Parts: sequence; structure tokens; C-alpha cells
Amino acid sequence: MPETLGEWALEYARHGFAVFPLAEGTKIPLKGSHGKSDATTDEDQIRQWWTDHPKANIGIATGSKSHGLIVIDVDTNPAKNKQGRKSLEEWTAEHGDFPPTCIAISGSGGLHYYYRSPLKFKSIDNVGGTIHIDQEGEGGSIVAPPSWNKETGGYYTWKDSISPLDNPPGLLTGSAKEFAQRELYSEPDATVPADRSGGMISTRSRTGAMVSLIGKLRSAQLSEEAIIQAVRIENNRFQTPLTQKELDSEVFPSLKRNWKVSRPYYSIEDQITATMPEPESLEAVAADPPQLSPVLIDGVLRQGHKMLISGPSKAGKSFALMRLAIGIAEGMAWFGSKCKQGRILYLNMEIDHASCVDRFLKIYKAMGLTFNVHQSNIDIWPLRGFSRPLSEMTDLIIDEAGDKYAAIVIDPLYKLMDGDENSNSDISRMVGNFDRIARETGAAVIYAHHFAKGTGGDKAVIDRAAGAGTFARDPDAILTMTQLDIDNQAHPEQTAWRVEYVLREFPNKKPVSVWWKYPLHEINDALDDVDVETSASRNEKNRKKAQKEKRKQQIEDTKRVAESIADAEGRFTLAAFIEAYAVYEDVSRSTAQRRLQNAGYDSAGADKPGAPAYWKKAR
Repeated sequence: MPETLGEWALEYARHGFAVFPLAEGTKIPLKGSHGKSDATTDEDQIRQWWTDHPKANIGIATGSKSHGLIVIDVDTNPAKNKQGRKSLEEWTAEHGDFPPTCIAISGSGGLHYYYRSPLKFKSIDNVGGTIHIDQEGEGGSIVAPPSWNKETGGYYTWKDSISPLDNPPGLLTGSAKEFAQRELYSEPDATVPADRSGGMISTRSRTGAMVSLIGKLRSAQLSEEAIIQAVRIENNRFQTPLTQKELDSEVFPSLKRNWKVSRPYYSIEDQITATMPEPESLEAVAADPPQLSPVLIDGVLRQGHKMLISGPSKAGKSFALMRLAIGIAEGMAWFGSKCKQGRILYLNMEIDHASCVDRFLKIYKAMGLTFNVHQSNIDIWPLRGFSRPLSEMTDLIIDEAGDKYAAIVIDPLYKLMDGDENSNSDISRMVGNFDRIARETGAAVIYAHHFAKGTGGDKAVIDRAAGAGTFARDPDAILTMTQLDIDNQAHPEQTAWRVEYVLREFPNKKPVSVWWKYPLHEINDALDDVDVETSASRNEKNRKKAQKEKRKQQIEDTKRVAESIADAEGRFTLAAFIEAYAVYEDVSRSTAQRRLQNAGYDSAGADKPGAPAYWKKAR
């Protein structure tokens, strides 16, 4: 473990926390510094600070500077009559304890609950109307152990000696998420001066603010007419109000949702029971049947339904998902099927954010889409490093998505895996969360998963995804990408694939054959007659490859032996070759002759009657 303040600062930075120095024993930035504005993870800068000021306290910037760090600061100081712990006890007695995480004890005896969230939270004093409990989020900061408080003489420590260096902060969920107040947060608009009089609202996050207002008014059981009127009044307080078209398309549809402003934690079973519909007779709905969800991908998927894309590694699944996101954003075809134009929320769970953006731009460029594109229809949510079981992420996804998207793409699924992928009961509980996301957002839920071990072509299309059978039986659409049995020697970097479908809502669809040419999959009907690769075909391919390598090695060995025994004119006898070649293996006269011929040698004939035949390189 680190020992000095400087060593602790370095370790915090290595774990993703942006640090800055404070004056010894205080919360005040060092003289001449800019405080949390200077916060960084740059190790050279941090070493310099604590070399110059070895007793400086450690400040950590909260919010996005430290990868979504949210700290609930329970201020306790008997000398100043600060009773934050009492406020917390009263609140948690009614709402439940905060979920586990690492907790710092301040120099005055207060508590700092460290959490992380991919959502943005504002820094607020006396959060939620409590007394002496603050929330440190965007633009905030916190003093970190082992700093000290010169007023009390106490040191900041980690409760139970568990620091973020041992275990990362927990995800902000359950009662802690209910306590924190994200809804008050709006990003500042650099083009609009801040109005601190409360008279006008920033033009950013207008739709989210209005949808949130509808949720609050619904929970207060106001009539729909009263809610619409209230929204219109509040909308006029924006510096640039939403248009009537924007209200109708992006805000008022939330009136039809089973909206909950905040979601206390429930088990999956509780959630299902709480929202379970009543049975209804066919006769009652036959005259006015429920409206089908709109088609999102022609002949494949409806909005609000679920689709699994499955394939082995190197099939380009992520690129296919990104290409699908572009297809929906632009209203273009994907694997030959037309997409309805709409907005996409792309959950990037696996790759670096910059790499993810770079891939999207490369695909756009390869498609020739440089002008008049609708890139604003694609929202990328960089969640690498925030992976948690899907049961813990579902509320976050629903809250962030609202009802703004036609589809939510999760890439890849294994990052959110809940339980054992080979357990039907575990997977059944997990996919129930997909149903919640689809039902409460109205978006299609599209996710990628890997093939089981072995060769996909040995199994039926529906059974190629790894894990329990529930994977294959739950989605409304399954798309598999299986490698074709073809050897592309001219371009080994290109591979051929068969895209096949299992569909619940639509008739069977003809498979599509494609070349995977980075960064695009290109449809090629000429591949339709090629079979998918099976274990037998792969074994035969491997056998032929091994045979080819063996033949190549034999030719090299033959040349090496022949050159070592040849005279000045390049001649040697067959008997001498057989004797020398025995270092590799014993061969018959006929085998030796065949291998010499394969290596480019010919019999040169005898110089005189009765003389042995000589061999030399063929001209």
C-alpha cells in the first residue's frame, strides 16, 4: 500500500481519479494553483506537486473528470453541530441503506460514500432537503485519505481499510441513486449566459426536463390535460422553447408510458409482479386489436422487440452492429433489409471510446456518406469500465434512454452477463431485463453474443449462440454470422460469411452471403453456393494445409541435401542423395527420384557405359 501523501495521489490517479494538491491540513487549494481545475491523472505533474509540497492534502475532482465519480458527503462535526449522520439515518430508515461501496471517514468524523455512474450528477448542498449532506458531482471535489484536518487533528481514513485501490467504487444504484439528484443537473450551454435569477432555463436538455416534469406530474395523479398545460407553460421558460412538433414527437408520447419518476430497487420477481397485466378475452379486443409495433428492419424486427446477433470472433460483429446503427440513423438498408429511420443509443461496453468513434467514422467513409448524413441520430454511451450485471444496469439504461430511441444496441452482451450463461434459470432472469427496457422505452433491444465452442455450421442456426437454450428461444429475431468453407488465397485478410435468420414475427428470410472486408460486410450473391464451414470441412481444410506444408518442407530438405553433396558442376548420384537424405528419413529409390523431381532436379544420364546416372538441377 502507498505510504506518503504523494504515493497515495499517484495511486489514485492510476485508478482513474483526477487529483490536485491542497494546502496542508485544509480543503483550500495551494497558493497560486487553480484547485480542482488543475486536477489531473498525469503522473509527472503529480510527482512534481508532491515533491514540492510533500505534506499537501489530496483533493479529488468528482464527476466526469474522474470517470463518473459521485461522492455523497455526510458532514459530521460535533464542534460545529453538523449532524449529517443523523440526517442519513433518518433518510435510510425510510428508504433503505445505501448499496455497498468504499467509504472514507473524514478528519471530523463525516462519511464520504464513493460511487460511480455513467450518468451526470450535479454538485448540490443539502441534497434532497437533508441537513448537512452534500452531493459532489460535476464541478465538485472531495478531500481524500490520508489527508488530515488541522482544525480537529483527525486524519481521513478508509472505513474498514477498504479503499478504491482494493475495490472500485460501487455503481450508483438502489437507494443511493434514489437519494442522489441527477434531475437537477443540466450541462451549461456555452452560447447562452447563465441566468442565476431562476427566470430562464438553459436550452440544453430541454426534452429531458419536460419528460421528467411529466413523470413528476403523473406521480402526483394530475389529469392529462393539466399535465399538457403545465408542460406548455414551462416550455415557454426556455430561452429557445421546443416547437409544437418537438413536443408532440419527443415529449408528449411519454404520457402513454407507465412512468415512474424514481425507481426504488425491486427484485426482478417484484418488478414482474408489480407490472403483470390482467388476462383479457380475445372477444374483447377483436373489434379493436392492439396496434402492432412499427417495423424497424423490413422482414426482420419490429420496434420494441429484441434481436440477438451471434457469431464467432473475427466475424466483425461489432462492425455489423455499428453498420446497423448507421442504417437506422440514415434510413438505409442493412444486409439487404431496409431500415426505418430513427435514433439509436449505442452502448459501447468493450472498446476505448476514441476507437469506437473512429470505427463509426471509418464505416461512414467506406459507405461514401460524407454529406447530408444524420450522425446526430446516433448517441454513443461510453460504458467501458462501468460493466455491471444487467440487473444493476437496467434502471440506468431506461432512465438515460427515456423514449427517445428507436433502438438500443448493447455491444457486447457478455459485459452485462447476469449469472451463469449455461443456466436457463439465470438467463431467463437476465433477459427479463431486456423486456423491461423494451417495454419502458419503446425501443428495440439489439445485442451481440458469441458462438459456442466448435464450428457453428455443425448446429442448427437457432442453437449456434453459446450458453443456455434460453438465449435462442427468447429473442424475437436471431441473426447468425457463420464462416463459409472457402479459402481466399488471393486476399487472406478477407473472409466470407453466411448471414442467416430465425424470426418470430416474419416469414422465413433468405440467407445473405457476404465478404468481410474491413470495415464493411459486402453482399456477394456469388457466395450463395458455398457451404458454411463444418467440423468435417474444417478438418479437411486443415489436413490439406498440413499436407501442403509437409510437401513444402520436403522440397526444402531435398534442395538442402542435394546442394550439400553436388560436385563443382552441380551433379550427384542418386545413391549419394539417398544416403545423405537419411538424416531426415529413409526413402526408397522411387521416392527419392520423385522428391528430386518435385524439387526441380533431373537425371543427367551417364558419362560412359556402366557409369552411375547423375542428377542435377533442371534447366
